[in-house]
Amino acid sequence: MLNLSSWVKPSVGIIKCNVDTGSDAGSFHKNSILGYVTCFRNHLGQLLTCKSDFLLVSSTILQTESITLLEYMKTTISNGRQAVLFETDSKNLADVLNSSITPENEFGDL
Repeated sequence: MLNLSSWVKPSVGIIKCNVDTGSDAGSFHKNSILGYVTCFRNHLGQLLTCKSDFLLVSSTILQTESITLLEYMKTTISNGRQAVLFETDSKNLADVLNSSITPENEFGDL
């Protein structure tokens, strides 16, 4: 089954930051290079800031998405931005963040 979802604008006065990562074992050397992208948009859907880059790491997509999300949360705070909604398409990450249980592995340390 194909599940297509579309981006939903945030409420007036809210900035939405979409975070996504990706890897392709064939072209990214078995997860030693992981790419990521972040986009900040306002309530009109206008692009405010966007960045894509890669990390030379040996980690899972979930770990990389967690690190990317954390770094952009820190950047948002240090830039004085308020009312930012962070969004991820990683169900695993969303489930962990919405849980009161901390995983007992290196992911829980992030």
